[in-house]
Amino acid sequence: MSNIDNTNLIEFVRNYLSSIGIVADTLSDYFEATHFDRALILNLSPVCLMPKNKPATSSSNQTHIHVTGLPRYFFFTKDEVDSNASSSNDKKLIVDVSLANLKALNKKSTEISLDDLEIKQSFTLSKIAHRQNQENQVQISKIKLDDSLFINLRLGLYTNDLLIFLGYRNSTRLLAIGIPKEYYLPIASIGTSVFFNLNDKVNIKIKTALKKIETSYDNNEVIADIEVIDDSIYQQQLVEAEPTETTHAPMPKAGKSSSTNEHPKRNAARGKEAVKDCHYLCGLDCSHLTFLSRTGLPYIEAHHLIPMAKEDDFENSLDVKANILPLCPNCHAKIHFGTPEEVFHMIELLYEERKELLALSGIGIDLETLKQYYS
Repeated sequence: MSNIDNTNLIEFVRNYLSSIGIVADTLSDYFEATHFDRALILNLSPVCLMPKNKPATSSSNQTHIHVTGLPRYFFFTKDEVDSNASSSNDKKLIVDVSLANLKALNKKSTEISLDDLEIKQSFTLSKIAHRQNQENQVQISKIKLDDSLFINLRLGLYTNDLLIFLGYRNSTRLLAIGIPKEYYLPIASIGTSVFFNLNDKVNIKIKTALKKIETSYDNNEVIADIEVIDDSIYQQQLVEAEPTETTHAPMPKAGKSSSTNEHPKRNAARGKEAVKDCHYLCGLDCSHLTFLSRTGLPYIEAHHLIPMAKEDDFENSLDVKANILPLCPNCHAKIHFGTPEEVFHMIELLYEERKELLALSGIGIDLETLKQYYS
């Protein structure tokens, strides 16, 4: 990671907190972009440190942290900052801190206990400072009035350490994380910056994703096919998967998915191999156009000709190369949602191509039974 931006900042924070001992489940549940919508990174200069942490060469008596330029608008609106003809009153900011983060920064112990995983509420003060003949700046922290937890956070920060504020979505509340330079300098070049639209591209747990889907819809709404949700997750996993080599020999069943206890498991790496073997071309018509995925490879979806939901009807696994066909997104959607005439025509073409390989994989099926599965 050489640059930090709005797509990987949350991942960067998660990785740091993981490095000091916070367990993965806690991080994945709490630190994701759907929890936060904005962020400010402050790369601390000597003048912005607590007095005892300033280098010996510093002659500054300043005790607050000053913020200039675009990052000023993280704490106040642009109109508020730019239009103030005098300094504003102090504004109380509710700021959460991680006890584990405080413990690591202040080097009190290398062991992180369950109690340290707590996020505790603290606060600091902020104001708009008017300056003659210069742009207004924002000042954070009054060390005699701030909450002790926020002061302890500042006491663990030195020159070029990072103080990161994450803004909770639809709230003025913030989470403050301190990251020492010893952690980030070997992996990234980071300066003071602000992001107003966080977009975390890191994978999240399937159960978390499904919960978000569940809460987005009314309980009385219905869908025609639960397999569509299952397949959407599988296709996303397929993009990132590394192909694994297999033969056309019969394979034992992998069991049911732990997330649903209903659907047979599918191996995305095996699906990727089937797609790769067909050179990332549509199995119905190699002239069909698609696009490049974020991995730089053509985006092709994997379709199980005999639906995985029917695996109980067979002795061997259906998640094998012979049963996995690469389809362009349009053909894949058509085979799921097209008219019966279109779907049956596609099935006839694909079955004729794959019936011998299916037999080698210990899967016997006739065309009429396959059509019934799609009815």
